[in-house]
Amino acid sequence: MQSLTRIQHGDVSGIGGGSVPLAATLVAPGVTNVLRELKATSLGSGMGQMEGMTLDIVIMLFDQIFDDRKIPSAMKGLIGRLQIPTLKVAILDKTFFSKKTHPARRLLDALGDIALHLPPDFGSSSPLYIELDRLVQKLIDSFQDNIDVFETMRADVERMTSEGVQRAEAEARDLAQEVERKEKLALAKAVAQHAIKLRVDTKKLPPVIVRFLS
Repeated sequence: MQSLTRIQHGDVSGIGGGSVPLAATLVAPGVTNVLRELKATSLGSGMGQMEGMTLDIVIMLFDQIFDDRKIPSAMKGLIGRLQIPTLKVAILDKTFFSKKTHPARRLLDALGDIALHLPPDFGSSSPLYIELDRLVQKLIDSFQDNIDVFETMRADVERMTSEGVQRAEAEARDLAQEVERKEKLALAKAVAQHAIKLRVDTKKLPPVIVRFLS
């Protein structure tokens, strides 16, 4: 667990297995399955049978996330930065696999729900990305072995998305009202123009009067 915590913070010294781009991937969001590469190191090969099986399952979990075409690449990168913390949780608490209400699983579910509603061009310039990036980094910096941080982050994510939905609904209402106002104005102009046209076409009026009515 101490070795995984060091890797979580970007320190890959002493894990063996040659050049492993774990630190770079953790510092900068990416879609590399660092757990698969971790398995090839002395740390991965030195795990006990149960921890090794746990590693394999978490590897498959992130493979599925990275292979999902419905999730924008930028979001995959954010979720991918949670690979080491997720592995630590799965080793610390085996109910991670059996309890749907497990804090870490609920966090991944919340991020997955957001991902499925994002536009394909979602990227690092998005305010939502910036906020999620801040929360992910906060978890990476603070998580040692207390899984409550996952529940805290999930609550922050859901509150943030709820506020985003409310803002979007308010913007949609404002837009609808603006569209309705423009439609009414266009209709009023059409009615006025028709009324003037009837009067101008039926009588021979001086140009000055026509211009005035127009």
